[in-house]
Amino acid sequence: MKKTNLMDEDYKWLEKIIKISTSIEKLYKEIFVLEINGQKDSETYKKNMDYLNISLEVESKIYENVTFNYLKYDELISYLTNQLPSNILDMPECIIERDYRERVIRRIIYNLLAQLQEIALKKYKVELPDDILNFASQFGVFNLNQIANITIYFDNEIKKSLGKDFLTGYLIFLQEFINNDNFNDFQKDLIKSKYNVSFLNKHIESEFKNNNFQIPDVFYPNSSLVPDFSRINSNIYIDLKDSYSFRQAIYQISKLIETSNQDYQDYNQKLTSILRECLIRATFLFMSNEKLEDLNYQFHEYLESDEYRKKSLNNKISEEIIINCFNNIKKDRNKINILSL
Repeated sequence: MKKTNLMDEDYKWLEKIIKISTSIEKLYKEIFVLEINGQKDSETYKKNMDYLNISLEVESKIYENVTFNYLKYDELISYLTNQLPSNILDMPECIIERDYRERVIRRIIYNLLAQLQEIALKKYKVELPDDILNFASQFGVFNLNQIANITIYFDNEIKKSLGKDFLTGYLIFLQEFINNDNFNDFQKDLIKSKYNVSFLNKHIESEFKNNNFQIPDVFYPNSSLVPDFSRINSNIYIDLKDSYSFRQAIYQISKLIETSNQDYQDYNQKLTSILRECLIRATFLFMSNEKLEDLNYQFHEYLESDEYRKKSLNNKISEEIIINCFNNIKKDRNKINILSL
């Protein structure tokens, strides 16, 4: 294992946070089992929810009662990442691939990254005077240092809020499949994915558990508030949002289009395609109409390309799923009360 500069006190802190995170994971498993057995209204479920809330408070205090510098965060995250059996750290992909190994370690890494992001956001916001923020958001004229600070601040703020919105959209579409009798064979794993999202993302968790792990029918996107509280120019906001959404959508589409008709005979392959479909629909929600049309055009161009035809893939099912994601975007936005963008 790679040598670290962690001190004894750091290992002691890790021991504490691993212990409480492991307790939280056990409670998640018990709550998950109770739900799939139809016991969400039971006293046992309520007691486990109480235990979970207490454990989350303890966990929160462990994070709050320590002060790390940037180098220490980097050391801790590197040390924990080296313990993972795979190098998948991207949260959506981790969820899609259903990599449940070392979930406790992943939870701690994501929490440390979120904590580091909050510190960075505060730092950059403090370092940017109001007149600079106003001027930059209106005219986009500033020196190189200010460009760096403002870009980092807005980019991080949008990624943070969009990341949560994507996962919330993913959960809403996931619930559609959970409620659909045609997918009863997948229900257990679909519900498991729901709890996994909550376990790995503290922002989802804080809202999700307060709603008794019930996925809402509608939600109000946090990312839509970014222009108001950050005073970022609406065009800059749309560009940053589109760029982030586009990258996520392209990646998921490129993965799903590789799934052949024969692959759908395999349980795990079909389950993965369901989860990818939910995430593709979620990324489409927050993309501007113009960018979405551009992506749709590029996708159909690719289907007609020699590159695609040379692969000789029999994957009409995947093609239809992706095309339906494009065709149903208005219906999806209306379903969860999001207007055209």
